[in-house]
Amino acid sequence: GDLDNILLKALRKEPVRRYLTVEQFSEDIRRHQTGLPVTARPDTFSYRASKFVKRNKISVASAGLVSLALIGGVIGTSWQAVRAERQRVLAERRFGEVRELANNFVFKYHDGIANLQGSTEMRKMLVTDATKYLDILAQDAANDEQLQIELANAYVKLADVQGKTYYSNIGDTAGAIENYQKAIKILEKLAESTKSAIQTKAKDDLILALQTLGMMQMRVFAHTDSIATQQRAVELVEKKAAIAPEDTDVQYLRVRANGRLADSMREGGRFDEAMQIYRQTLALCEDIFRRAPANENVETAISVFNDRIGRYLTLHAIE
Repeated sequence: GDLDNILLKALRKEPVRRYLTVEQFSEDIRRHQTGLPVTARPDTFSYRASKFVKRNKISVASAGLVSLALIGGVIGTSWQAVRAERQRVLAERRFGEVRELANNFVFKYHDGIANLQGSTEMRKMLVTDATKYLDILAQDAANDEQLQIELANAYVKLADVQGKTYYSNIGDTAGAIENYQKAIKILEKLAESTKSAIQTKAKDDLILALQTLGMMQMRVFAHTDSIATQQRAVELVEKKAAIAPEDTDVQYLRVRANGRLADSMREGGRFDEAMQIYRQTLALCEDIFRRAPANENVETAISVFNDRIGRYLTLHAIE
C-alpha cells in the first residue's frame, strides 16, 4: 500500500530517487493519513480514483444509487416505450380489421344477399352485427377525420338498409332514424374541420343525410321533426349556392332541398307555406332550365312542382 511505497522511496540507494527534503517525506505521510494520493505511488487515474472513492464513500455510494436509478429508469422507460409501440401496432391492426369487417357487413355481404328470396332475417342479423362493429369504431375514431367520414357514410348506408323509402330495406324504421342521427352528429362536427377537403365533403354528406332523415321522419308522421330537419338542409344548401350562383348543378340542389321542405310542410298540414315554397322553387327551376335546357332533372322538377300546385288549386276549387 501507500505506506510501503513511502518507506521504499525513503530507503532508495539513489539520492535522486529518495525524498529530497524532510518536508516532502512528512507531507507524503500526512497525505497517507488523510487518504490523499501520495507522491511515492505512480499518478494513475485508477489510483487517484480509488483514493477519491475511499475518501467519499457516502457521496460515491449515493451517486451510484442515483446513477443506477437513472439507468433503471431509462431502461424501464425504453421498455415501456417498446411495449407501447407494440400495443399501438396491435391496436392499429385490430382497428383496421374491425373497420374492414364493418365495411364488409354494410357494403358487401348485405348487397350480396339483398335480392335473395327469404333473406330478410339474415339481413337483419347482418345489420345488427354491423351496428355493433360501427359503434366500436366510433369510440376509436375520434382523432381520425377521414375515418369519421367513412364511419358516417357507413351509418347512412346501414340506415338505408334498415328503412330508406323506395329502397330495398328490412323495415326497421326506428333503427334507420337512429343511425341517420348518428351519421349527422359525426358530420356536423366534421363540418367545422380546419381541413377544407374534409369540411366540404362533410357538408355535402350532411345535406344528403338530413334530407333522407327528414323524408324518413315524414314517413312515420313526425312532421314537426321532418320540417325542422329539412329546414336545416335548406340552410346548408343556400350557403353552398350563394358561393356559386352561376353553377346550375349547385343551384339545382336548392330545388331539391326546398322541394323536400315543401313536401314535409304539405304532409304536416301547412299547405299555404308549402305552396309558397313550391311556387318559388318552380320559378328557380324555370330560371335554371333557361340556362341549362339539357338538364333533365330540372325539367322533371318543373313537372312535379306544377303537379303539386295544380293538385292544391284543384282541391281548393272543389272546397
